[in-house]
Amino acid sequence: MTAWGLLLDFTTFRELISTLSGNSTLQKKALTIANATMNTFYKKDFESVPAACRLADEVFGDKWEERGVGIYEDEPKEARVWGIGHCHIDTAWYVKWIARR
Repeated sequence: MTAWGLLLDFTTFRELISTLSGNSTLQKKALTIANATMNTFYKKDFESVPAACRLADEVFGDKWEERGVGIYEDEPKEARVWGIGHCHIDTAWYVKWIARR
């Protein structure tokens, strides 16, 4: 089961890498950890599987599997939006619309 978990972790890394912007912190972190996972895993060494799985904590957070659905309870209740640089005016209207809801 641990090996299946490693496969799912690596699949999630791959999806994060291909979906997120190439300049985002999370995309770069997922790429780094995916590379470290491949360097840690050896198919003939079963002890390498749990070690490779522990690397996912750096992207997903500490003990993320144990928390299950409760992982979302730690999130802030209100969203914070930061606009840096040249932001389009629609961003301000959207934030104002969200605040009214």
